[in-house]
Amino acid sequence: MCYKIIMNNFTQESESPLNEGQTSHSKSKMILPIVIGILIILIIVSVGVIFWQQQEISATKKQTQIFPINNSPAPIIVTYPTPIPSTKSSYLSDYVNEKEGFSFSYPRTWIIEQGVADGIIVTLADRAGRLAISGGLGDYDFTVTKCTSINTECATDGEWIGKRQYKNIADFFTDKMSAKQPSQTKPTVTVGGLTGYGVIRGGAGNNYEIMIEHNGEIFLLDFSSSEGDKLTPEYNQIISSFKFL
Repeated sequence: MCYKIIMNNFTQESESPLNEGQTSHSKSKMILPIVIGILIILIIVSVGVIFWQQQEISATKKQTQIFPINNSPAPIIVTYPTPIPSTKSSYLSDYVNEKEGFSFSYPRTWIIEQGVADGIIVTLADRAGRLAISGGLGDYDFTVTKCTSINTECATDGEWIGKRQYKNIADFFTDKMSAKQPSQTKPTVTVGGLTGYGVIRGGAGNNYEIMIEHNGEIFLLDFSSSEGDKLTPEYNQIISSFKFL
């Protein structure tokens, strides 16, 4: 009997540690999946947070690029006067001489010089090489000369037998011996509201000149490259736009 009791106690004591070991092992098996699941959830949450933050940053950049005006100051509105359309062709330029009191339009590509010789106010040529002025003469297209009166060599263009004092340009043309004779086809032309007298320089010369009397002075518009009184469109443009200020 005693032996049996002792064996029973031994058996119970021997089985207790085994049962506890089994229980601990079972618990470990149950905890491991839970830990792994928690880790997976943490990873998923972390990835989700990072992705969300990237999306927020990208959306902020897009918003800044698309709507920069939200951070800009209010626009300033400036009102300009309505431009008046110009009727003058774009290929023309204006020459204005306030000192001598006249102006005209000429082709923009022409070369212009001032004060090239005594009495000559301005000279124009259709290219630079033609402005070879020597003593007031040269290869040019158009000149404006001012003479103090009709009774000057500047106006009459020389000396001759029977030359006298003239009252005006009309009186000058009564002299059949003068170096300037009226044009047969363009004896008069209106320039700047005044009557101009067309002449052929040198009697039988080839250049057309317009003589205009203004405020007691004689203005000479000399088209030095013309063929007599055959005027080019450029010459006609100068004549039609010429005016006294």
